[in-house]
Amino acid sequence: MMYRAHIVFALSMLVCPFASSPLAAQADKCPAVGRNDWQTLAAVASVFQDSARAGFRTAFAISQVPLTAPKNIVTNDKACRVLAKATLKSLNRVFQITDENDAKAILESHDMEFFRIGSYYAVLLSLSEATQKKAGILVNGYSDLLIFRDTSAGDSKKVEGHDADHDDKLSDKDLQYVSKVLM
Repeated sequence: MMYRAHIVFALSMLVCPFASSPLAAQADKCPAVGRNDWQTLAAVASVFQDSARAGFRTAFAISQVPLTAPKNIVTNDKACRVLAKATLKSLNRVFQITDENDAKAILESHDMEFFRIGSYYAVLLSLSEATQKKAGILVNGYSDLLIFRDTSAGDSKKVEGHDADHDDKLSDKDLQYVSKVLM
């Protein structure tokens, strides 16, 4: 897995000067919801809800999220900006980077998708199609999922409905990086 991270980082740095979407533009608005995003949401939710993932959750003190908890693709632009900023701050835990410019280069070469599962937020980082084309490679099937605990939401077992205002009130102070999982 570390070998894969080195390859992705190297490709990110190689292609970054030619990346078409800077971090600010990418994180300014939430990505449009596509028809396959609902399948991605189900896969992300399984990390928090599937009994087969109990060992992973236990290792990182992630509570199992009940099936009745909210599962949403984040579409609030303010929440996406907060999550992008938290992701930037946390990248040194996922990739071997030396400074903030390396982290920005990684984000500029990746697409981000944002999800809320119970009292957790998750950011899916996938090497962008444009970056893959410019590098002449195809990386299919693997992405990094960064997990953040929403400390303002309380216990995920008590979060039953989706508060539409909650995403709008989200602050980077509310987010605690928990872990990442390869999807």
